[in-house]
Amino acid sequence: NGNGNHREIVPEVNPKILKAIEKESGTEMTQTILKMASLKASDHTSVLSTTTVFNVTSLEHDKYDYIINLHKLNDIIRLDEFLDAVNAKLDVKGYFFCCVETKDQRKSRLLDKYPPVLNWIYYFFDFIVKRVLPKLKLTKGLYFFLTRGENAVISRAEALGRLCRAGFIIKQESFIGNKLCIEARKTGDPIQANSTNYGPMIALPRV
Repeated sequence: NGNGNHREIVPEVNPKILKAIEKESGTEMTQTILKMASLKASDHTSVLSTTTVFNVTSLEHDKYDYIINLHKLNDIIRLDEFLDAVNAKLDVKGYFFCCVETKDQRKSRLLDKYPPVLNWIYYFFDFIVKRVLPKLKLTKGLYFFLTRGENAVISRAEALGRLCRAGFIIKQESFIGNKLCIEARKTGDPIQANSTNYGPMIALPRV
């Protein structure tokens, strides 16, 4: 104003949304979401903690302005299908908030969890199971038998790339604890992939 006094405008967020987030993920994650999403969160915001497509497609309303999923992407077995379902539930230019434990964060967590020497032995076998087995045709079935596809190792590049394929652009990123929090905005329909390929070589359509 003319007197040079400025009043900070604090956005109001539905207290039910904040309470649901804090109960599920703790104070630190709540503060992160408040910082990244508070200006867009509204009554048309849905908060989930799920790994299943069904829980997305069965949401009460046809369209939402903002969808928040508190469960990390690593545990979502059919991740591309899941992201497509989120896209379908969002209005044009709607937002999606998600989190992932990147492969580098996973490595640091495992090395810090166990004592020296033992930690590198554990990480070696974890690398074989989580990174090598799913890439080879002969051992891919063994990988899914041992892990059921849960707690998959996902790099930051893969997480961002899968979101972009699903019709999103990345708006914000924030590292919180052992997770990378991502806010993405819907820009259009997903790009349909021909097939899922876990091997070291993939086939891509040439434009």
